[in-house]
Amino acid sequence: MRRKPVTLREHAKVMDAIHLLNTEGVSCIPVVNSANQPLGILSWRDIIKALDRQVNADNSKGEQQ
Repeated sequence: MRRKPVTLREHAKVMDAIHLLNTEGVSCIPVVNSANQPLGILSWRDIIKALDRQVNADNSKGEQQ
């Protein structure tokens, strides 16, 4: 078991999360606030879903023009 768990601050950038997921070899990361209290968990799936929503929203805007 890891002594110092990998965590992500609540206002971290998506690229920071992707970097942590890649370099630490984990599939999800606990998200914490400034007091290190847990707020949730971010996974690869969450990132992919958010990117998919963004791409679909961008495509919808292009079709409306």
